[in-house]
Order: sequence, then structure tokens, then C-alpha cells
Amino acid sequence: MWPIEKFRELSSVFGEYRNFHFHSGIDIPTQKKTGFEVIAPESGWVFRIYTSWWGYGKALYLKLDDNRLVLFGHLSDFSPRIKELVEQKQLQSKSYFLDIFLDQDQIRIKKGELIGFSGETGAGAPHLHFELRDDKNQPLNPLTHGFRVEDSFPPVIKKIAFRPIGMNSNVDGEDKVIILTLSPDSTGENYALKKTPVLSGKIGLEISAYDRMNERQLGIYKTTLYLDDELIFSSRYDTLNFETTWMVSLDRDFQLLSQGQGHFYKLYVDPGNELNLYQVPELDQGVINTEKLDSLSRRVYAKGTHKIRISVEDVWGNLSSADFSVVFDKKPEIKIMEIVTSEGKREIRGKVLDDGRFSEIEIDCSPLDKLIWTKKKLVNNSEENDFYWAEDINEPSFFRIKAKDELNLESDPTFFFLGMDKIVPKSRKGEIKLNLNYFFEDGFLNFILEFNSLLSKKPDFSLKVGGYEFQPLIIKQTGQRNYKAVYPFSETKARELMLKVSCQTVFGDSANFVNEIPLSIATPLYGGEAVSRDGMAKIRIDSGTVYKDIELKIEPSSPGKRSTEKGEIYSFEPKDIAFARSARVSLSYKGKNCNPEKLALYEYKNGSWRFVGNELDFEEKTVSGKVRCLSSYAVLEDEGAPGIKVIYPEKGQSTKNISPQIYAKIWDDLSGFGSKDGITVTVDDQWVIPEYDPEKGILKTRPSQVLSSGWHTLKIVAKDMAGNQKTAKRKFKVTR
Repeated sequence: MWPIEKFRELSSVFGEYRNFHFHSGIDIPTQKKTGFEVIAPESGWVFRIYTSWWGYGKALYLKLDDNRLVLFGHLSDFSPRIKELVEQKQLQSKSYFLDIFLDQDQIRIKKGELIGFSGETGAGAPHLHFELRDDKNQPLNPLTHGFRVEDSFPPVIKKIAFRPIGMNSNVDGEDKVIILTLSPDSTGENYALKKTPVLSGKIGLEISAYDRMNERQLGIYKTTLYLDDELIFSSRYDTLNFETTWMVSLDRDFQLLSQGQGHFYKLYVDPGNELNLYQVPELDQGVINTEKLDSLSRRVYAKGTHKIRISVEDVWGNLSSADFSVVFDKKPEIKIMEIVTSEGKREIRGKVLDDGRFSEIEIDCSPLDKLIWTKKKLVNNSEENDFYWAEDINEPSFFRIKAKDELNLESDPTFFFLGMDKIVPKSRKGEIKLNLNYFFEDGFLNFILEFNSLLSKKPDFSLKVGGYEFQPLIIKQTGQRNYKAVYPFSETKARELMLKVSCQTVFGDSANFVNEIPLSIATPLYGGEAVSRDGMAKIRIDSGTVYKDIELKIEPSSPGKRSTEKGEIYSFEPKDIAFARSARVSLSYKGKNCNPEKLALYEYKNGSWRFVGNELDFEEKTVSGKVRCLSSYAVLEDEGAPGIKVIYPEKGQSTKNISPQIYAKIWDDLSGFGSKDGITVTVDDQWVIPEYDPEKGILKTRPSQVLSSGWHTLKIVAKDMAGNQKTAKRKFKVTR
């Protein structure tokens, strides 16, 4: 039986994204109201009862006679006989928070019997959260296991992302994610792209899509990806595993989500993703590879046009699809064959390396002193992609050549000098500067070098890792003063790199740079740690916390100061990686004039602060907290007491109600109420069950016993996570 007969629609479905886990049930909205009857879908017995201010709020677990389990979350109240047991246990323990398990014959429930009432306890607006689990306590999709609602709307496909994976992969010549909008036809079921992307290397496809139900946007149920009519990926959300639920951050693109791009479903399987949702070929795991194996198992480039078909389906069989073409093609390359001087002219002979014809060649020239590019005209080219250019050059000049092929793919620029024999040396010693940046990605260290002077040739770049000798790296020129080098990194336990750069300018000056680079790599097997240069910030990652090698960085940043702040704000990187389990972030409060008991670690994000943790180490003088992804953090001192405003009963008020409802507004500006004893309520020194809604800051309760005629004393005590306490007292009178 449907668990709440009055409402047969959904506001959320199985498998949707939640913070670091999958949504393991369905949500049934109740039109912004509470108190509707919730019934048992089958006969069974009450297995577990849970009450909290957070999460599922008031929740009941019903073990069915077929040994499956159903969970009802966010209830406003339980049925009378269950409520009697709950209140008895709460009064015995003097705690609102319960997590009790019952014997099989303690409370039997028949099919269709009332078990409670819908509400909004815990998190979210009024709705019923409903879960179905198998006999091993693993969640099942209720909509594919017997529970049905009507829906005839096909899913909506909004955008598609093309993600280059690994070295030498690009989309439209770019080695970054490209997001394109899909356009529907008149039926709203078929989608197409307005352009044809050009892919090279390994590319992962991702879609932004949702299912429609009564103007609501729900998660999708099934996706399939075909390349040239061959199925290369399929996913379906029928069942999940609580042990791997954190892998939702691999099933969806956590990086795009953290950048504010929304939810993208991956149509490929990331390394480390062990979810049992997919059907994929073993070799490429859904990744599109523009090379293919021939009969001799050799990689062959599959140049040309290829068809892509993506279908998105809901559990009722409504389907939408996107059909479009992509082209597999590599960027053209320029090869300079010869530079000569003939009869006073400078001549360049070269070749464009490309499978097809190039459409144009750009030759730009600039003087050395000041970079001002002037386009030069190509005077000759042949059918074999050769090119030839000649012109009188009287001054030393800097040249740049780029080529475009028939698909408008642009080659990387090629740089060279002419007329260097006429150069006049100009000593500029001490003026050569190097701006060096680096980042670690997918097992490679990428170095970006920018000089303030033109170099006569590529700089010499060598790297020393750990106790090994310096080894030269291949360096590539990407701009007039810019260079890039890539190093495949396997020494993940190395704590430091040493690099040397030697260069010479076009005017004859030379310089040598030696840099030490601290390195903190965290791996799935060993974990890792990083410490800021000033020693005041630290992160520790245990084994099994990350799914791939990442580099940890900590830098001071000050996006906004606060009067109670006790130190720098530190930015922890990378911010776009989700962890399998919590990592520990610690900040020092050494040298600060403060009360350590009032300190806590806070996240700074979008202009506001969020409490993270207040684990104190008095010996090391640090404050720590656990996080599931990285952000910016600071140590703040919370010295402000919570606020309490009693709404009912008013001071000195008389009431004929012998068990009056008590209402109060309770709030805290910083650390909040994170513990079970954060709020206590007594009437005449007798403990009262406190019902608190942390999202609204509303407390409501009533005395556990009937009040006698006369005066009574209400006392509310609120204590935040920093130990600051506020007490409110109120006398009221009961009249008969």
C-alpha cells in the first residue's frame, strides 16, 4: 500500500545527489502541511525508533514479514501506542534523542495500520521520506519494487559536458571541459547539438538532465550511451550500498558541482568507482577513445565523423534522447623544415602535419624590443600541406606561426627568430624574472613558466625528486614568453622537489633559477598530510580517504576579517575533490590571547561561517574538525550567549489548559546547538521533552504531567557548542 494515501506525487526520487551520499528513498510532499496519516504498506513489526532534531527527525523502521525493511522519516508524531513507548523512554533517559531497537513481538503492525503522522522534523520542508531496504539493509528503489505513481512526462536533457581525460586529450582543440546546450525538437523528447564537437584522445561525456513530475525536477533513473550504434555505457538506479554511497561524488561530477555548474551525470566510470550501477565495456569503462584497436591490437586513430546517441529514461518508461555527431580529429602540427637567407631575403619552408588539408596559415612578426604583432602574407603553398614564405627582413624579428585545418582546429603556435645576426647586445642583467606555477593532476605535475623577457631558445628545465639526480624535462613553448613542462609523477611519498631553470635572453643575458617546491601528495593506499609554511594549519588524510592521488596545498587567504577571529583564514586545496571518509583539519591558536574552551574551527564560504568542530589539543594548542571536502577555514572565538524569546506562555499569564503548549524562539549566532543537551526545558524543575526545529529556531513542548491549579515556573536553558549558556525563566498560572 502507498504509505500516505492523500498524496501520490514525489518531490525527490531514489538515487538523487545529497551531500556526499545518494538519496536512498523517495520523498512525498504534503503541500506544506503536516499531520497526515502514514500507514504500513505491509504487515510486520516495529524494528527501530529514532528521534533527533536533525537528519530524519522522528523516524520509524518497520520490518516487514518478508524480511524487508521500510523507513518513515520526518514524522510529526507516532501512532498512540508507539508514542507512549517513545515518551516513556525519553522521560527515563531525560533526552529527546532516542535510537532504540525493539523485539520482534513487541509492537506488531498490520498492513494499512496507522504508524504515525507526516511532518517536517529533522531536515527539510513538510514531506514524508520513505525508504525500502532488502534483508541485508541495503536500499532498494521503491518505484521499481512495487510502489507506483502516475507519470507521463519524459525527462529533460539540458546540457552535455565533454571532459578530456589524461594527456593529449582535447575538445575543439582545448584541454578543458566544454559544456554545450542541447536543443529539443517540437515533441520535447529528441535533442540535438547546434555544432559538431571535435574530439581527440580520451573523452568522458556527462549530461545535465532531470525527470519531470508536476513541474518538479527529479533525478533520472536510467541512462545509456551509444557510439556508432554500439552500447558503451549504461546506468540504472535500482539498488545501492550504504558502504559505497559516498561514491555519488564519482557518479556525478563533483568538480562541476563545486564550481556552481549544477549536477552532471557521468556517462563513464571513474577509477575507484565501485558502484554496481553500470554496464560498460571492460577496456574503456565508457570513455570515448578516438583511437581504436586494429586486428593486430594496435591503436589506430579513428578519424572522421561518428554518431552519438544518449537516452535518458524514468522508471515509468518515459524516454528522451539526444542524437548528434562528433568528429575525431587531431590538431594540426607545424614543422619548420628550413630557414635560410637567399638574395637578401629570409625564407621559411615548412609543413603542416595533418590528416586533411589546412585551411589557413597565420604568420605574425614582431620587433624584439616591444611585442607588436604584424600579420605577414603567405605567398606560396602546395597540395601536400607544404608552405613557403619569403620577405626582406632588415631588423631582428620574432615570428609566430599557427595553422588551422578544415575543421577550424588550430595548431599550437610555433615561435622562432630571424635576423639574429643583426642584433645589438643590450645588457639587462638582473632584470630576468621567472613566474613559476605548478599543479598536480591525474598523476602528472604540470609546470607553467612565464618570463619577463624574450628568450633566444627554450630554457633548460631539470627536476630532482627525493634522493634522485636532476633529470631534464621536455619543455614546450606556449606563448611568446610562456612555457610548459609535464612530469609523470610516481614518487608520491616525496616531500620536496628541486628544480633548476637556465635561460638566455635574445640580448645575451642569462640567468639560473633554483626552486624548492614543497610537495604533499595524498594517495588512496597511504593517505597523506600537509602543513602550511607557517606551521599554523594542517590536514591529515588517512588511508582509504581519497580515490586517486591528489596534491594538498594550504595557503593563507583573508576574504573577510571578523572581530572574534583568532588567526588567519587558510585556504585548503583541492576544493573540487570529495573524500570517501572524513579528513582532519587543524589550526593552531598559539600566541593568541583567548579562551581555548570558546574556540572552534569554522568554514568560510560564500561570505558566511559554518561550525566544523572544536576538538582541542591543549598540548599542541590546536583546534580540529572533520571535513568531507576542502574549503577555507579559520579559528573563531565564540563568546556570545544564545538568544531565547518565550512566546507562550507570556509572563504572568493565566491559562485554563492543564497541559499548556510551550513555544519559544531559540537561536545562536555562531557555533549553534550541536549536542543532545544543547536545550533543556523544565516546568517546576521537572524535565520536559524538548521538540526543537533547528532550521526555524522554534522550540515547542508541553508538560509531561497534568499541572495543578496555581503558579508554575518554566525554565529554558540553551547552551551552544562553545559552552555559552542562556537561561530564560517564566512564571505562569493555571486556573480551573
